[in-house]
Amino acid sequence: MEYMDLQEITRYATRIEKLHKDGNYEDISSLLTDLCNTTVVLSQLQNTAIVQTLCQLVKSCPVAAVRKTAKDLLSKWKQHPHTGNILEPDNVNQELTSQASGFSVASGHYNGEEDSGSTNLRAKCVELLLRALTPDQEADVEATTQLSTLAHTIEKHIHALHSQNQLKYKSCVRSKLANLKNPKSPHLRQGLLTGALPPEVFARMSSKEMAGEELQQLREGYTAAGISEHQLPCGPGGMRTTKVRCRRCEAMDCTVTQVCRGTNTDEEVVTFVTCAGCGEQWYHSRWVCL
Repeated sequence: MEYMDLQEITRYATRIEKLHKDGNYEDISSLLTDLCNTTVVLSQLQNTAIVQTLCQLVKSCPVAAVRKTAKDLLSKWKQHPHTGNILEPDNVNQELTSQASGFSVASGHYNGEEDSGSTNLRAKCVELLLRALTPDQEADVEATTQLSTLAHTIEKHIHALHSQNQLKYKSCVRSKLANLKNPKSPHLRQGLLTGALPPEVFARMSSKEMAGEELQQLREGYTAAGISEHQLPCGPGGMRTTKVRCRRCEAMDCTVTQVCRGTNTDEEVVTFVTCAGCGEQWYHSRWVCL
């Protein structure tokens, strides 16, 4: 039998997953045949997602022949001496259940402590992140493998930040997806692909930090306009009159305002006068200047 290296096994897992989503089961059957004629070792099963991919194929593939081939392949790996006891359960159905709920999405390693609900959620988030990182659906296998690794890494850091709060975890993932898909924020995807933006930094970024330059400038403009609007001096209220002369500038353009000193309308009111020209203010109590 032929031997495949770790990278080639990873490519097979990625291709099978993509073909399964596309519903192309003829090509999947061909890939499974190649895997049947290949000898695998324990490290390849531990460090790739091939077992998880085949388990999902057995669970959801509508083609009986493909399901049987994948199931037989898992049984073969369980009995093969090179794989040790990685597939230890006595029947394949038990194996499918344990593997589907026990493989960590972020690392591809078996982790029996994670429940199936959390694992399925994380797997879905990785899939959505991969789609957001792959605008070109016709990307080659090598590029898809790299993007898949990047999506897993981003999800792992997001989960590490919000592992105790599922609502915050979902909200963070939605925010990352929206900004990656935003055509006005191409710098995020470009930075992740080139390595200029590390995945752990991207996982911690807020919506404000992920915004593109255009949106940041727009926000700054709104903020500056709001500050200016609140800092504009308010014009004096009251009734305009030309019968009062300002003793500072001697202008005859003033505003008269009457304010009650208390809550009772019968109480004495105070008459305030403001000059529209120089801003001088005084009130009618022997015309004391303010």
